[in-house]
Amino acid sequence: MPVPNVPSRDSGSDNFGKSSSLYAILIKLMKKRKILTLIILAISSLSINAEEVENNIKERKANHVYIRRNNGYAAPNEFNMYNSFFPISFAYEIPSIQYNTFGFVRFIADSKFSIEGNFFEYKKTNSSFDRINPYTDQISKGNLGTYYRSEQNLLLNYHLIENRIIFNLGIQRLQSDLSDGRFAFYNYNFSQNFNGLTAGVLLESTRFYGFYISAGYRYSILNGFTDINHSIVTSARNFEFAQIKDNPFTKYYATETKLIIGYEFTDSILLSLGFTDQSAKVVQNRSQIITSDSFSTILIRSNIEYTAKNEYFGSTFASITYKY
Repeated sequence: MPVPNVPSRDSGSDNFGKSSSLYAILIKLMKKRKILTLIILAISSLSINAEEVENNIKERKANHVYIRRNNGYAAPNEFNMYNSFFPISFAYEIPSIQYNTFGFVRFIADSKFSIEGNFFEYKKTNSSFDRINPYTDQISKGNLGTYYRSEQNLLLNYHLIENRIIFNLGIQRLQSDLSDGRFAFYNYNFSQNFNGLTAGVLLESTRFYGFYISAGYRYSILNGFTDINHSIVTSARNFEFAQIKDNPFTKYYATETKLIIGYEFTDSILLSLGFTDQSAKVVQNRSQIITSDSFSTILIRSNIEYTAKNEYFGSTFASITYKY
């Protein structure tokens, strides 16, 4: 059975180049933010001393719950997989995202340990993009489909110095999906499902008239599977269709840096603003995609192996925390 037309590497080189340029810009921006975060980490650590911790009664250990409103951008690996199948460019627009993060921290009796859990999910529908015809260079608008992502974390925190230095270790689960379809014409689904370990450190400065600065770093090692499923109807009359499928084992290495400026409004209410940068290296097993002809098989496999290996996210946020 015939398979959908796939552009050659040469014909789509401009698209790959523009996407690569976009990611290069994102990398540079995130590197600058990470350097800033590391500077803040150093400043925070210099502000730590035992006397301040003992004398500041207000900065007490307390259970708390929080909600965080995030506003940012997404360049997930599913876009790379999509770009491997279709002649498009993402150089002109990065989908914006808005979502809420919910979390809690509960101390274990009077110990220095606490349990923390947080999760978020969001769905972005009808994301528009600029489609470039590799043969005519004409640009037209298209609909990317629906992108879904969710993340859950369960952490054990160790408060080395209360409200100053916190180490954490825990488990993380991540699911994401990009899909779209048109009845009796085509359907595609690119998804990731990972589980694994995450560890990090959070530093916090002393209060100055209720204000403080906090900075954190986290590293995750996850394992799971990437699912690739694309089908197109070749004959509606005879109910014939071509299908491309793969389910490679995948390793996922992620880093997250964040910077927070907070204000202790009351003994129970804490307000904060900040930003978070996330980047990940994605390592898939060699593609096993098989199509109806060897040329398309080699082309699609090489495109996926060449492009589907990273993702980037960034967001600013506002948060409110209730301590009890």
